[in-house]
Formats: sequence, structure tokens, C-alpha cells
Amino acid sequence: MTFLLNPTPPRLPDPDSTGDFNPRSRMALLQALRLYFEQLNNTTQALLGRNGARFLETPTASYYADDDQATLAGTPLPVRFPLFTNQQGFTKPTVSQIRPVYAGTYYMQATLHYANTSGTDRLVSAWLTKNNVDVQTTRVDITVPGNDIQTVSINYMIDLLPTDILEVMMFAASSVVTLHAPVAAGPLPRGAAARWNIFLISNDSTAAVSSLAHRLKKQVFDPPA
Repeated sequence: MTFLLNPTPPRLPDPDSTGDFNPRSRMALLQALRLYFEQLNNTTQALLGRNGARFLETPTASYYADDDQATLAGTPLPVRFPLFTNQQGFTKPTVSQIRPVYAGTYYMQATLHYANTSGTDRLVSAWLTKNNVDVQTTRVDITVPGNDIQTVSINYMIDLLPTDILEVMMFAASSVVTLHAPVAAGPLPRGAAARWNIFLISNDSTAAVSSLAHRLKKQVFDPPA
């Protein structure tokens, strides 16, 4: 998570029987405090200097698909994210799955670029699954006009453990709707059929905590199924 060392509070020497420090104890105390404050000063400078936070490694990733993906009419399918521009603190068990290395609270945004090749408007949906279970309230619906394109985005904050596996699901009632990666055209660069950005916002995860008091303190409530 970080290259910085966490300063360890020193074990201060005990006073002698009279309640006063003798010269030897005083010297040991001063040396322990000097070392501790030097460690704190180095950490503060690294974090608050003009190159602040340069030693921090915050889990973050950006996955994408640069090719078209077909849908299966009436059947949910996981979206494939075979490529990435950044990956730190995550692993990919499969081409559609991601798994965090660290427990914590994460924010994610998935963007899907749908194309409709028919002349009829089509409804499409997208949502998240965690460990092959639908994450309630993440579903987003959008209508793709006939012979047109449309983008749908999922934005969500979720508590995760290193054992959790996430996927983005897509659904279309007709296979004439596909995920489409726009090609480069004139001054326009090529686009992605799908993109998934995710990053850590807090290491205070309630995913492994059953204490109601802790969950209430953090104001975390599971949405109804």
C-alpha cells in the first residue's frame, strides 16, 4: 500500500525510584525521542512536500475493451475487459472478472458503448455482480435508438474483500444491439466498447464486519433484494 514506514512509538525508559530520570535514563529518553521525531518528520515531508504523496500506492485500475462484443438475445452476459491502461492493487481471474488485493471501500465507474443496427428502438441494461450474485440497485436501463449508438454508465461505491470477484453484466432483448468500439475517423480517435475504472477511497471496509454498531457508525445499509 505504501513505501513509507510507519513510525513505531519508542518504549520510553522508566524513571528511577525517586521519580526523577538519572543522566543515563535521560540520555536514553532523548535518543529515543529524537529517532521517533525524525521518523515522523520524514513521513510528514514525504506526504506534504511539493511532491507530496509520491510514495503512496493507492489501488486503482482502468480496464477496457477495444473490440466489439456481441450480446445474446434475452440472456445476461459478462462484459469482457481484456486490456488495461493501469492496474495496481487488483488481479484478473478471468477476462471479465476483477478482484481487489486489499479490503476496503471502492468507487467504480463502468461505461458501455451500445450500437443498435436495427431500425427499431431497443432497451438494454447493465449492472454489477459480486461473487456471481447481482448487486442490488446497480442496474441501469437505457434505450438505444434505431440505427444509432448510446452510452450507459454504472457508478457505484462498494465494500470489498480480497476474496470478492466483480463483474459487469450486460443484457439486450435482441442481438441486433452490440457493444461497439468506434474506429478512428478523421480528427476523432478510436473509442472503447467498454471501460471500467475502479479505485480505493477508504480502507475502512464493513465487508468483514458483522457488528451493527460499526455499520451504523459508517452508515452502511445493504439495499433490499
